Amino acid sequence: MGNGSSDYMAGEDYTYDWLFSLKKSANETLHENRLPILPESSFVFWMSQGYQFCYYHLNKVDNNPAVYYYNE
Repeated sequence: MGNGSSDYMAGEDYTYDWLFSLKKSANETLHENRLPILPESSFVFWMSQGYQFCYYHLNKVDNNPAVYYYNE
């Protein structure tokens, strides 16, 4: 689904075009809510409407990495 998937997940940011800006957007959301920003090792791979996102830590990746979810 790197190039999109028609109507599935419409309004969600997850495709290749978004991957390089998602962490910045996630950190802006955290900053607005007076929370610490994500560690450098974080990889944000999904964001919805700028108020919720999912990420994992790149330095802790194994066959089944923990996925973290933030919801404003």
